[in-house]
Amino acid sequence: MADFDKGFVKDIGIIALIFLAALLISQPWGSFPLNDDWSYSRILKNWLDGGPLRISGWTAVTLLAQIVWGRLFCEMFGFSFDILRLSTIVLALAGLIVLYVILRELKSGRQAALFGVLVMAFNPVYFLLTPSFMTEIPFQTATLLALWAGLRALRTNRYRDLLLLSLFSVMATLIRQTGLIIPIAFLCVHVCSRGSLRRPYWRGALPFVLTAACLILYMAWLGHHGASGHGFPTLMRNSVTFWAGSARLILAIISRNIMAFALYLALFAAPWLIYTMPAPKSRRTSAGLLLVALLLTAILWSMERLMPLPGNLIHDFGLGPILLRDVAISKAPHHPALGLILRLPLTLLAVTGLILGMLLVWRQKNAIRDNPVRLWMIGIGIFYALLFVVTSYFFDRSMLIMLPLLLIMLPATASTPTGRRSGIFILSLFAVFSVLGTHDYFAWNRARWQALDTLTRVEGIAAAEIDGGFEFNGWHKPGKPVQPQKGKSWWWVQDDRYLITMGVRSGYAVYRTFPFRRWLPPGEGAIYVLKRHEESGESGESTR
Repeated sequence: MADFDKGFVKDIGIIALIFLAALLISQPWGSFPLNDDWSYSRILKNWLDGGPLRISGWTAVTLLAQIVWGRLFCEMFGFSFDILRLSTIVLALAGLIVLYVILRELKSGRQAALFGVLVMAFNPVYFLLTPSFMTEIPFQTATLLALWAGLRALRTNRYRDLLLLSLFSVMATLIRQTGLIIPIAFLCVHVCSRGSLRRPYWRGALPFVLTAACLILYMAWLGHHGASGHGFPTLMRNSVTFWAGSARLILAIISRNIMAFALYLALFAAPWLIYTMPAPKSRRTSAGLLLVALLLTAILWSMERLMPLPGNLIHDFGLGPILLRDVAISKAPHHPALGLILRLPLTLLAVTGLILGMLLVWRQKNAIRDNPVRLWMIGIGIFYALLFVVTSYFFDRSMLIMLPLLLIMLPATASTPTGRRSGIFILSLFAVFSVLGTHDYFAWNRARWQALDTLTRVEGIAAAEIDGGFEFNGWHKPGKPVQPQKGKSWWWVQDDRYLITMGVRSGYAVYRTFPFRRWLPPGEGAIYVLKRHEESGESGESTR
């Protein structure tokens, strides 16, 4: 591990201070679940209440290590959604520190390592998911710990480091099954690398064998106790259905996913790629690269593939999925959007990052080929990329794991003052967007859950009569999603006498409104409680 000198400790303090202060500014609290974490929270609460550890039907990941981690916090402080968010915040900060240690051990300077950590900290997806109980941040931290142990094992081949790599790979795999990729790629590098790594193959296989064994035993235990849900089997059935489709459709989806994969990775890494880019050979070279970036952006515009692409978390001028019926299902434009004013520059930035990334890889190809650590990062990235592009759906949050791999694979080398200033400027924009977007995501959710609490606790309206959005319906109406009825969402809705929305809807009258302050753009928004017309004898009422 890097020497714990004064500079090292100071940098850790800077990372913690900046990251935690930014989180406090975004005000990420409230007694409600977010996105898919209602499912994970329900599993933990049932276990805390004395029930069996049973994976719910919505869950398609292994989850065990995260549930155990969350239980440690709940045993100390009691169950609440804010306590579960606290458990993830601790892991997010730990992940940033581990990334800093890795970059320093790979001989990055203090300034470059600190910048690389802040690129991950203020990645909009990383920042938004930190105050949640989603699996991406725990998985990211477990993966980073495995990478730290693995790079030491590649250097020393000591049993202690191999066992640490095995331990952290098991942790990652017992959060998300894709953690098994870490020891698989390690084995490939151990077998294929030249020179000093030509040692007994079984040493390189040890992390994979232990991790695979733990995963098999866990899945067998779930099956034996009837504790596994239908989420993972449903995912597998969807994959089979996808591959059973027409070749033309499969190729179209794979092409779409490859484009999304490349553009999101380039966008996420853009501050780092700009920061680390060596000086161009001439002004003509710079002008040529800019012309290519503008041309590719124009092509994407003509294809209607401007960033951000549909992907769950990042949307036009906002963060976080708006999982309400009017926005998510009916696609009503009830939230702020800047359109081309934002999407064109964002696409140009992603394309620029893609070009710079390709140039950096080409320039460093010899160093990458002869470096087992970098080859390991490439191996992990290739396996993950294959998983991303051969699926029928794409989530931007799934791309998060690729960012630290790229930061490690392409260290800062011969950057220029202009590149560093430009990278810092882009990172500042990312940070502002992350903080403001996260604030607004929690602000409207607090208003939504205030509206739902008013309906259910104050007015005594049954949850079965309310379509409160994905998280409310999932938390209060367990079981498999119902077959959607005409005009209703599929989110466990049988009666939607009351709707929670961001705007008005035909067939419904405004029953109550719950305002909230929005920072992006500045102004006031509102959550609406709508009631079906035929049953709405009351006049509209506003709650402020």
